[in-house]
Amino acid sequence: MKVLFVCTGNTCRSALAQHLATGVEARSAGLAAYPGQPMTPGAVRALGRDPGHRSQRVTEELVDWADVVVCMTRAHLDSLTALYPQYRAKYRTLKDTDVADPIGESDDVYAATAAEIKEALDELLKDARR
Repeated sequence: MKVLFVCTGNTCRSALAQHLATGVEARSAGLAAYPGQPMTPGAVRALGRDPGHRSQRVTEELVDWADVVVCMTRAHLDSLTALYPQYRAKYRTLKDTDVADPIGESDDVYAATAAEIKEALDELLKDARR
């Protein structure tokens, strides 16, 4: 299964999801990403390693590549639907509530965000494999 994770800047939430996802081919991108940016230091610390991640913008090619496109918030899903409505059947949010952006927050907030993403990922990927 190929999964694309989407957020705003692709340096925190979607990047964490990409590197926390197991058993799938995962990529991530941001709707307003500045290409080539590393993960934020807080995200690297929450992950426990530096995966060498570099941000990228969402493109139609990435959306087409994915079997499933997982958005961190409902607003991301709505923006993606406006950009590429033909792929709407692939889109979903990671969970029923938005995953808050930890940018600029403490390491504790980043760790909590990573744990929230991991828990939701485990459920989402278990359901998607059925």
